[in-house]
Amino acid sequence: MQYASATSSSWSVTNLTPVSLAPGQYYLIQEASGGASGQPLAAPDAIGGINLASTAGKIEIVNTTIPLTGACPVNDGIIDLVGYGASANCFEGTGPTAAPGNATSIQRNSNGCVDSHDNATDFVAASPNPHNTASILNRCTAAQLFWAFPVEEWIAWLRLEFKLQVVGALAIL
Repeated sequence: MQYASATSSSWSVTNLTPVSLAPGQYYLIQEASGGASGQPLAAPDAIGGINLASTAGKIEIVNTTIPLTGACPVNDGIIDLVGYGASANCFEGTGPTAAPGNATSIQRNSNGCVDSHDNATDFVAASPNPHNTASILNRCTAAQLFWAFPVEEWIAWLRLEFKLQVVGALAIL
C-alpha cells in the first residue's frame, strides 16, 4: 500500500503481509493514529506507520514495495487508486471521493463490490465499519462485478487474481 498527501509526488510504503484472499474477503491495514478520535480497529492484517491526512490524500494498492514516483504515477503494478478530499490531484474518473472525517470513513459502494473507476461516485462517506481477513465474506454478485469492468479489464483482473492470489483486492479500501 502506498500513500502520498494530496498534491505530493513523494510516496510512503506500507508492506502488506503475504496472503491469499478469497472472493469477498477483506484486508485491514492500520496506519498511524491521529489521536483518540474514531473507533478502535478490529485486529489489523498489516500495520504501518504512515500518518494519512484526514482531509485529502492518495492511496494506491500496488504489487511492489518500491515507492512510486510522481504526483499521479502510471505503473503496471498499480492495482487500485483512491484519491480522497477536494484537493487530491490524482484519482480515478471525474474526481476524488469526499473527505473522511473524525466520525466517518470513505467506503466503496455495495460493500466493496463496485469499481467503475470513478472515485467520485464509487465511494461514500459513512460511519466506520472496519473489516479484516477474519470478517464474514462479502460475496459480490456477478452482476455487480461484470457491469463495472470492460470485458478486457475483467479478463486482466481475473489473470491478476490468479497470478497474485489477491482475489477481492478492490475491497481493501
